[in-house]
Amino acid sequence: MPIEEFTPKSKWLGGFQDPATKEQRRAKDKLEEIMDGLGFEKIHDEEMPVIIREHQRKYQYIISEATGWRKN
Repeated sequence: MPIEEFTPKSKWLGGFQDPATKEQRRAKDKLEEIMDGLGFEKIHDEEMPVIIREHQRKYQYIISEATGWRKN
């Protein structure tokens, strides 16, 4: 889910419920729509684990989604 502290809500691609339709808006779907419109095709999609060390005994484990695109 996006955090307003880092990105203004007006710039979010997804990660929220659409106020009009009440459907979940996913950033992944919006990104594909934008990239398709710009003439790109997705050539790679994977989940990548990331570990962030906050201090000596505290870590964050995150699974990010990574995509690769090719211009048509």
